[in-house]
Amino acid sequence: MGPEVPEVDEAPPVVRARARRGVSLIFVSLLVIGLAGLDFVHPSTRAETSPVAVAASATYQLAAVDFVSPDTGWFAATFDSGRFALMHTTDAGNQ
Repeated sequence: MGPEVPEVDEAPPVVRARARRGVSLIFVSLLVIGLAGLDFVHPSTRAETSPVAVAASATYQLAAVDFVSPDTGWFAATFDSGRFALMHTTDAGNQ
């Protein structure tokens, strides 16, 4: 009876490959979440778009109206061309 040799418990290569793939997917996911959070916190890095002027004679349908007070509110209009406009008013829409 000699000294006992401890068993070596090595994972098979398939398990190690899956673990490596899992860790790399976690790393990539955290990186994407971090970049999305950074983009959300600092929106100035996005390309600025300028508002598009719409012809006054165009026909439209109101899509939504929301007033937060008797004078202040927003409305969204959809034009026949498929474009839309989002308007803001501070005088109850009198102008």
